[in-house]
Amino acid sequence: MSTVMDMDLRDLYRLKGAEAIRNAPVREWQPLRSNVLASPITPATPPSIRKKIIPYRHCDDIVPSLQSNALVSKFLIHGDVSVVYGASNVGKSFWALDLAASIVNGAPYRGKARVDGGAVIYISLEGKLSFDNRISALKKTGRLNPGAPLHIVNSTFNLLAVEDCDALVETVKEITSAIATPVRMIVIDTLARAMAGGDENSSADMTSAVRAVDEIKNITGAHVMLIHHPGKNEAKGARGHSSLRAAIDTEIEIVRREGDSLACAIVTKQRDLPAIQPMLFRLESVHLGTDNYGEDVTSCVVHHDSDSTISTIVKVHAGQPKNEQFREQVLALVAETGTIQKAQLEDKIRLELGMTVRAAKSLIREMLSTGVFFECRVPSAAGQKQIHITRSVQPGA
Repeated sequence: MSTVMDMDLRDLYRLKGAEAIRNAPVREWQPLRSNVLASPITPATPPSIRKKIIPYRHCDDIVPSLQSNALVSKFLIHGDVSVVYGASNVGKSFWALDLAASIVNGAPYRGKARVDGGAVIYISLEGKLSFDNRISALKKTGRLNPGAPLHIVNSTFNLLAVEDCDALVETVKEITSAIATPVRMIVIDTLARAMAGGDENSSADMTSAVRAVDEIKNITGAHVMLIHHPGKNEAKGARGHSSLRAAIDTEIEIVRREGDSLACAIVTKQRDLPAIQPMLFRLESVHLGTDNYGEDVTSCVVHHDSDSTISTIVKVHAGQPKNEQFREQVLALVAETGTIQKAQLEDKIRLELGMTVRAAKSLIREMLSTGVFFECRVPSAAGQKQIHITRSVQPGA
């Protein structure tokens, strides 16, 4: 039987009447008896709306990195991106293919630089027939070992197409699984062909291409090497939007003056390593056979020159005077016949070739002193004579 203390007042009134309520003892308030804690708890924030933080490390947890991550000692790093650029016919594709041969052979590069050997995928988007002959020349001269894991892609490939990049990643996985050897390097020859329909000078297109390259190297762990061309002004480096150079880790320029047999590979940017000495090389002809007309079929392989000759030869290639690099381009700004106002020519050189006013004036003076240009005075509309530049001596000059 419930006691009065346990009974509800309404039950008490119903059973015993109003008198019982008046005589009921006064009860102190007691909290409800429950297993729930007295203090309220804020519900846990659902994972979907929790605020994200950036992962971080404390400086005390950081130790020196002593494990080498070099693909080619003191030159190229695993999982990095490099650009090899140079004018047409300077040997940049031959040079890249020779480097690839060292990696797949597991042989020291240039006879001395340690190489972390493995497979290479070379995406050749220009000249299938000539490229096949280059491979044949490497094999004939013993530069490419039998069974070496060098794999060639001749089909179309577009960095701006997600499906193509996904297919390349899957190809890397398949090759790695089939031969139980990691793909160490992917060469894309050339960047222009791999941006089919894209604009190299567009920030959006170049950024998309760089992002695709980053995705490929991050997933595969391979070093990605892009073969590229210089811009109209070769002194300004590789062609296209500046976001390319900003994003890459290593930039290598291949230079060779017309008529010279000796070429030079110069590291012009190195993010995490000190720049190495320029690498001299020449192309040696290799006879492959005769065609259906009885004519010789040849290709070339790279022959590396001794570093001891660098001090006397690099000056001619990488260190040639800037004026000499620009002479032909400046000459093209002046018509073979007629004249151009000297001040106007200075502006053209400055705007189109990216030179300073001082450098433009210096170059014009040099070309005048060597007889490439001549000065003449031409009357202006106001009757005053202005100094003009011509490529030939003008009557009455």
